[in-house]
Amino acid sequence: MSVESIMRELVSSYLSYAVVVGSSILKVPQILKVWHNHKADGISLLSLLIELLSYIISTSWGVVQGLPFRDCGENIFITLQLVVLLLLVAKLQKSTRRASLALATELLALCAFASGQVPRTIHEYVLSGQVFFNMFSRVPQIYANYRTRCRGQLSFLTFFLAFGGGVARVLTTSLNVSWDKGKAVLLVQFGVAATLNAVILAQILYYGIADRRFKRAKWSHAKAKSLKSQ
Repeated sequence: MSVESIMRELVSSYLSYAVVVGSSILKVPQILKVWHNHKADGISLLSLLIELLSYIISTSWGVVQGLPFRDCGENIFITLQLVVLLLLVAKLQKSTRRASLALATELLALCAFASGQVPRTIHEYVLSGQVFFNMFSRVPQIYANYRTRCRGQLSFLTFFLAFGGGVARVLTTSLNVSWDKGKAVLLVQFGVAATLNAVILAQILYYGIADRRFKRAKWSHAKAKSLKSQ
């Protein structure tokens, strides 16, 4: 067996399963951070709703097309975690009623798409809009970070895993998914998602460093003022 075939097998199979395993804890750091701090500051509820809709469409497409679990299993895990995170953030932001209504609507959509009741042409059309869903699920969060100039309660680990998973999915999709199964759309979808997650990662790092510098300067100023008063 050549080195090329070995690398291809590693990427197409083992990396795919690694993505699925990693996705099982993707949102857990974010959920734990919000739960522990009892705060959802800086987290866009709209972004979560759109992101959930995006994963619902991807999950239903994988079910209808009969894609192997290694190629779409992460969508199921992330969908479940998003439901938990969405309800938690909605409760802390006192938007439970509206979020619950939106969640119920999206879950009904999942049932309709996954059951095959929706014509393939419509499903494909909606799937092709995943790029826009990815953009709309991240742009509100990116703008919120820019407007507040802080990272809020965003988890670096969650977005780092999402970025890594997106890059990995670009590789595995290029090898495992055929063109008639929506390969082109999936490649663009994962590529855009990885790029937007990279932007949020950069914001978390930048605003995190800026916040630490501000606190350090504030502490130094307070200490100097205290010494001067003595």
